Amino acid sequence: MVKLGKITFRELLDSDLDKLQVFCDQCKNLGYNNNVSFDSIKLNKMKMPYGKYFIGIDESKDKIFNLAGVHHLPEVSNNAWRCLFRGAQLPGYNLSKGLTKNIFLTGYQLSYILPLQINFIRKQYPDSVFYMSSNTPKDTKDASGKSMRMDKLMHNTLYKEGVLSLWQENFELFYISQTIWEIDESKYWQYRNRFLPSDII
Repeated sequence: MVKLGKITFRELLDSDLDKLQVFCDQCKNLGYNNNVSFDSIKLNKMKMPYGKYFIGIDESKDKIFNLAGVHHLPEVSNNAWRCLFRGAQLPGYNLSKGLTKNIFLTGYQLSYILPLQINFIRKQYPDSVFYMSSNTPKDTKDASGKSMRMDKLMHNTLYKEGVLSLWQENFELFYISQTIWEIDESKYWQYRNRFLPSDII
């Protein structure tokens, strides 16, 4: 768990389901099609040892504003785990007060959710290898355009920094064409520590 003032990042609990429903309703209104319901986020399946959701909670409003999961990815290898699955963040929550090219300041997924997921899985499965995926832009059904921006901005930036390496393009995962990226943990922590405190996680 990480606390930043009145914002908390932690594992999703059964007691959070009412707040999670409100979050899904807000995603539906925003057109975030992958996060509109418990079915769309595959909540029933996202239980260990298969997977786990992590959330960001605005304690001042008692609301979930951020969601992303980590799950086993045997389609890649027996020790593969897919991070930031069904990742979504409601508008109005950024680390930066203005425009920035620093991807760690545009949202909390890479900054705080990803480290929690890596540490959570690593403690249980020491030989884990972590991956991220993005929908092939022409195939994405997310009306928010999030996957397209992820492919063009976030992944390109992390790829250039060596944090991500391309594992495979046009990989069919759950009937959707995806780009699969392998995370270099050492380079991720080095890159993160250039912008954020190293003692938070």
